[in-house]
Amino acid sequence: MSFDPEKPYNDLPLLPPKAEIETKATLKKAISAGRALAELKGLGETFQNNVSMLATRRENMSIK
Repeated sequence: MSFDPEKPYNDLPLLPPKAEIETKATLKKAISAGRALAELKGLGETFQNNVSMLATRRENMSIK
């Protein structure tokens, strides 16, 4: 099938999808991911200069 910009593609599925997307398992994973990101953000804010910390860590890893 070749692309023709002059011809619309009308076989797209209708929105919203009929399948259930927000299942209990999906929502639990989203909540867990949100908490992990918030914890990571909080830890990152405790360092005064994140860039120098990462540079130091990389240097220490390459020495060993």
